[in-house]
Amino acid sequence: MRKILIPLFVLIVLPSFALTQSKPANSLKYLWPTDASKYLTSVFGEYRARRFHTGIDVKTWGKTGYKIFAIRSGYILRVSVSPGGYGKALYLKLDTGETAVYAHLSKFSDKIQKLVEREQQRLGKYRVNLYLKKDQISVSQGDVVAYSGQTGIGAPHLHFEIRDANNVPLNPLSKGYQISDRVKPIVRRVSFSPLDVDSEVNGDFKPVVVTPQWIRSGEYVIKEPISIWGNVGIAVRCFDKGVSSFSGYGVYSLKLFVDDALRFEYSYDKLSFQKNRMVELERDYRLSRRQFGRFYKLYKDKFNTKSYYRPNKLWAGVLKSASLTARPELQSKSNSGSSRQNMAASSGSLYPGLHEFRIETADYMGNTSTIRGHVLVGAAFNIYPVIAEDENGQLSLRDVVTYDLKKIDQLEAFILNGNQWQPIPLSWSEDDSYLEEKGGEGNPDEAENFNSTVLVKNSSVKPIVLKIKARDEFKVKSRPFFYVHPQPIETAHAPQLTFSYDYYDDYLRLEISSKNLLGSKPEVILYPDRPNPVEVKIQQTDLKKFIGRIELSKLSGNFHLLKIVTESLNGEAFSKFEQFEARPVRPRKTDHITASDENFWVNFWSGSLYRTIYTRVVIDSSRFSKKYDFASHIYDVEPKDALLNQGAFVHIRIPPSQSNTEQLGVYYKDRRKGKWIFIDNSFDVKAGSMSAKILSFEQFALIRDSEPPEITRIRPGRNVHLKNRTPRISLNVRDALSGIKSEAEIEIRLNGRRLIAEYDPERARIFYDIKEPLAMGRYEISVRAEDNAQNVTTKTSVFWID
Repeated sequence: MRKILIPLFVLIVLPSFALTQSKPANSLKYLWPTDASKYLTSVFGEYRARRFHTGIDVKTWGKTGYKIFAIRSGYILRVSVSPGGYGKALYLKLDTGETAVYAHLSKFSDKIQKLVEREQQRLGKYRVNLYLKKDQISVSQGDVVAYSGQTGIGAPHLHFEIRDANNVPLNPLSKGYQISDRVKPIVRRVSFSPLDVDSEVNGDFKPVVVTPQWIRSGEYVIKEPISIWGNVGIAVRCFDKGVSSFSGYGVYSLKLFVDDALRFEYSYDKLSFQKNRMVELERDYRLSRRQFGRFYKLYKDKFNTKSYYRPNKLWAGVLKSASLTARPELQSKSNSGSSRQNMAASSGSLYPGLHEFRIETADYMGNTSTIRGHVLVGAAFNIYPVIAEDENGQLSLRDVVTYDLKKIDQLEAFILNGNQWQPIPLSWSEDDSYLEEKGGEGNPDEAENFNSTVLVKNSSVKPIVLKIKARDEFKVKSRPFFYVHPQPIETAHAPQLTFSYDYYDDYLRLEISSKNLLGSKPEVILYPDRPNPVEVKIQQTDLKKFIGRIELSKLSGNFHLLKIVTESLNGEAFSKFEQFEARPVRPRKTDHITASDENFWVNFWSGSLYRTIYTRVVIDSSRFSKKYDFASHIYDVEPKDALLNQGAFVHIRIPPSQSNTEQLGVYYKDRRKGKWIFIDNSFDVKAGSMSAKILSFEQFALIRDSEPPEITRIRPGRNVHLKNRTPRISLNVRDALSGIKSEAEIEIRLNGRRLIAEYDPERARIFYDIKEPLAMGRYEISVRAEDNAQNVTTKTSVFWID
């Protein structure tokens, strides 16, 4: 049942995210825009595809027809009508110089509606964009100017904006609308991402995403410290929610504290249409493309020029590690943690050791959730245990060597039993440790205070696999060291290796996995397009897993060769060659990349990119589906998480064997839905190709659509006799593949006269309300629909007015 708004009223307090007002409506500076509800389904600053949400969405309970009010006195500035986007929208110029925007309306007030219909008749089409003169239609605060609807994109709701005199979107909640909201934001996950080739998280070169533990409402904790080194960015996946709301919406503000010092913050008070695309720089695009969800970054991206961040400077909020050697005094454990924290706060860099961080995220009413945790600053280091075997087959740990200026504080050893690692008791103290500094010399046998520790009493019982780990004085973990006890093996399986390539902004993460145990860690040699090969530093992260990183900016050419050398358990040498592709494309330049068959290419212009990206094009014809009529190979452009600025153009050459080329189009594969989606079919005569603008890297292909649209459910039905002389004429139009471009491709005629019908593409519905009563007699509805592949369907139906 609808709530009725009367000139003087008092709004009762509603639960969670409800508007509360204690003064009469006409005494308020800004009225609430509708009588539908006082509940929100979306807030200002939320993510939308390549843009911010520049208003608030008001709940209309899945219904249409609620009253829309002038929030202040002013005049109608603009009226727009479109099948997509905002649908039917009204722009009200306020007496403050601001503009109020109401979108997704079902209809306008009578005077405005008549102006719109006259303009539609004059233009002969449904879509209009009408600008009014200042004195054409004036309104007073509280006047009904329209009715809520579901036109354009989305379910029934009211989208409401307030823009300042310069057309800058403002947070509508800043206009005094008091919200009854006691619900704190909900936190799902926190991410830690290495931001360049010299950075790492938990000893690896890829983002780490963790789920905080819920303590109580508004309080979360990450119990395990996250090890970081270099330049690392934190991001948080969170949302706000009202008691009466089933869906989540965005938060208002975010803050990052490190060692109790505020390091970064921002809030959504105003936005910029000119910088709307930068929502992809403010959210973590890489994590989103990798199916982790939407994360708010707690640092400012290098290419983000939005200015509401504090501090507003390059890479603000990034956790930067300070070199241990830059502060020799920190090598002493006598230097307290608080001293290190103070130095970190003053310099902006974090010195080795444990640092507390705190994330605060709040809604507009100040309900705040806090996530607490620790980062452990320090690079993962390698250890080289000295393991000796005596004449009785007893294995002993003689010493542990490191070349990374580390002082070992803790040591752990494990033996593999089946699939489980069982701990081996060790007697160890820091006085026992032997440290060979980088570039220094020494002999483990001469370490005076080292006590040899027995690891295995009898090494002949079965094959022995050991794992040894250490921590330094700052509790930073070493990479695991694996020891496979040499056994006389007559035959051993040849290494079976698999390789994966993970592209980041300026480096490539290489992962090597082995199906069986190796006799030695793989050595990887890179042969770029230059005279001297380069060794890729490989780290072992698990018994059969190894990682390395390649700095892409130092490569030249597009294709690069890797030589991998290792050995089996019996010492037999093994080598293999691998090739990977990394084609650089630079910003502010015209460039292109091409598939190896030269039938597919991507054109870039000066505004296509934010940063240099490294790409590859894989030709894949193994994933053809019988559901689609493919006219080309499938071209897979990587990396999928490379962020484009203004986009690029893909071209696919049309094979000479293809006829009826108007039925062809460029499609991309929707990874989530598993469907191919039409993009465009612009024909380049000179190149003999189809082209389409793209905003992301996907799988692309030429696909033929030879099926015409389907027209169903024409109303009034065939041969129906009606008493109502002003019936609604409606029908459904669906196209299974290429789709229908706009309402202009659907033509409805009544006895030969074209009707300006309303098209709802989301519901595949088109309708027209008869304005003037029809005379008695026979009427013929004729419909013509054309899809993007120029397939045409026509249909007729007859009804009678009695």
